[in-house]
Amino acid sequence: MLHIGQLTGVNMKIIKVLCMSCFFLSANLLANSSLPLPQDVQLFIDNADNCEHFAGEWDGSLSKIRQHEIEQSIDKYCGLAKKQQDELLEKYKGDKAIQNQVSAYEF
Repeated sequence: MLHIGQLTGVNMKIIKVLCMSCFFLSANLLANSSLPLPQDVQLFIDNADNCEHFAGEWDGSLSKIRQHEIEQSIDKYCGLAKKQQDELLEKYKGDKAIQNQVSAYEF
């Protein structure tokens, strides 16, 4: 069995190229195959993504000022996203695709 530390530079480059190719191909297929989302769903996804971003950025070793900025952003975006999620799950009860996208986030 080969371990990551044993891969040579050429093998690592090949693996990186393959991974990047798969990523771009799947992103392109997904973008081309999906229908535009309703504006309220897209707004929810933006807020939910921002919530996850700022939650992942918080670190106890940051300055108190930066911690406070991040906490405010978390409160703002996570609060909005949670409220929107509940409303959208109710609004789009009959739309399985939107239901799946909206329920994929956990707050």
